[in-house]
Amino acid sequence: MKNIIKQYSKVVSSISEMSTEEAEKLLATVISDFELTKEVEVGDLINSLNELSNKNAVTVDQLLLALSKASSLASSEDISPEKVALYAACSANITRETGGIIGNALKSFLSRMSNVAEAKEALKEVGIEDFSKTNKVVDELVEKWKILDAKKKRDVAVKVAGRFNMARFMILFDQLSKA
Repeated sequence: MKNIIKQYSKVVSSISEMSTEEAEKLLATVISDFELTKEVEVGDLINSLNELSNKNAVTVDQLLLALSKASSLASSEDISPEKVALYAACSANITRETGGIIGNALKSFLSRMSNVAEAKEALKEVGIEDFSKTNKVVDELVEKWKILDAKKKRDVAVKVAGRFNMARFMILFDQLSKA
C-alpha cells in the first residue's frame, strides 16, 4: 500500500498546489480511513477529485484536505469518499472556504444527523424516520429540501448543524438539491 500512496501522491502533487509529502500524508489518512485496498480505488478517487476540481471553484488539494478531515466519520457512517468530496465541492463552490473548514463542518453535521436528539427531531418533522444510515438520511434530506420553505430550511439547519455551521449546511443542501 505504501507504493500506491507514494505513486498517487506524485499524481496529486502534479494536479494540485500540494507538495508530494503533503499529498502523501493526506492520502494515507483517506486510504486508511476508507479502507481502500486496491490501486484502482485510489486511482478512481483521484480522478473524481480532479473532475470535481475542474467543474467547481475548488482545488484538488482543498478537496483532499476536506476529505481527510471528514474521512474517519464518513467511513464509519458508510459514506463513500466520492460523496464526501462531492459535498466538499458543493460547499467550496459557494463559500470559498478552505478544505479544513469545510471538512470539519461536514464531520460536525454528519455526526449530528444521527446522534443528536434535537437534530433527529428536526429531521423527523420533515418526514425522515430512519437514522440507521447517515448516507440515506442525507439523500432523503436532499429530496425533501427541494420542497421545504425557507423558514423550515433554517429550522432544520440550525437544529442539525448548530448555529455555527447553519449557513454551511444550508449552502450544501441548496447545492445538492439543484444537482
